[in-house]
Amino acid sequence: MPDNTVKNRSLIRKYLDVPKYANRRIEIRVNRAALPYVEYDRLSQIDQGAVNVHQQRVDIANRWLARAYRRPGAGADSDRPVQRSAAE
Repeated sequence: MPDNTVKNRSLIRKYLDVPKYANRRIEIRVNRAALPYVEYDRLSQIDQGAVNVHQQRVDIANRWLARAYRRPGAGADSDRPVQRSAAE
């Protein structure tokens, strides 16, 4: 991320050149002049506990949906088995 300066904020909505080199280095350029920047690692900002809680909620919702769609005619609050006719 470029430094938060008045000069850099004036570049908002302007076109920047960002060449990528073979050694995985990038450079941010404006009018052929390189801008100083700091690498920002978003992955270090992830709270693993929040990810686990979210995954548990998704698993519960997926089980509820699978159960609701598996039994035709059964409501969300119904836990009784589906009655099948002898012809099936």
